Amino acid sequence: MLKISLLLLTLVALAGCNYRVNKAQSLDDGIRGLSADQLTYQAVNTSVLAKNCVSCHSQAGGNKGGVNLETYAEVKRNIKEIREQVADKSMPPRTQLSDAQINMIITWIDAGASEDGQPQSIPTEPTQPPTQPPVTPPTPPNPPVTPPPVIPDPIFTIPADPKDITFEMVRVNVLVPKCLKCHSAPTNKGDVNLETYSSVMENLKDAYDDIMDGSMPKGKNLMTDDQKQLFFRWHDAGAKENGAAGLGATGLGANSAATKL
Repeated sequence: MLKISLLLLTLVALAGCNYRVNKAQSLDDGIRGLSADQLTYQAVNTSVLAKNCVSCHSQAGGNKGGVNLETYAEVKRNIKEIREQVADKSMPPRTQLSDAQINMIITWIDAGASEDGQPQSIPTEPTQPPTQPPVTPPTPPNPPVTPPPVIPDPIFTIPADPKDITFEMVRVNVLVPKCLKCHSAPTNKGDVNLETYSSVMENLKDAYDDIMDGSMPKGKNLMTDDQKQLFFRWHDAGAKENGAAGLGATGLGANSAATKL
């Protein structure tokens, strides 16, 4: 009697195992029969997630690992991790998915993991464009140095009578070509301005001495003998603005430079 009972229990167990195998086989056959547009979230959830994942990854299951897979939105949020762990068979940890289930969920994810069967792109991390080295513009060549314009020495005739020499003659023929480049506004080198009659008179003694000893003008722009002669004769005749009578009696012409040239 005991043997008969054990035999019956064994047959029942084998029948149960055979039922589960047949049921799993039937499920896999159903999965393989799905077309691409039938791979929806609903199909994946029914065939894979609800049966193998939600028992742990749900509110009731305690959201293990901080992961909830009860809704489409939650599944999408964890889609990258789901694919990786299904592909390497690390999830689910106890009951392994069949090859058909693994293929189903990976195919669904790779097709865009759509909710309704329409392909959707899975957002990926944006790729940064390759960093290009900064482009340094070529250094433009230095512009050629333009020499200052050379003012030609004026051609003039020295009046025979020094009293006929006016300041304007001296300004045009001596000061403008030889002195005003430096001694005019805004530079006024050495704090000396020789642009007007009054400013020349303020600096007349120094101008006379500098021209006499050759210290002015500096550089290559030297005075000609005629320019010196004109300046000295004007000075010795009294350095009048309009060529009036000389100031020899006051000493301006006492040591005439004009007679020494």
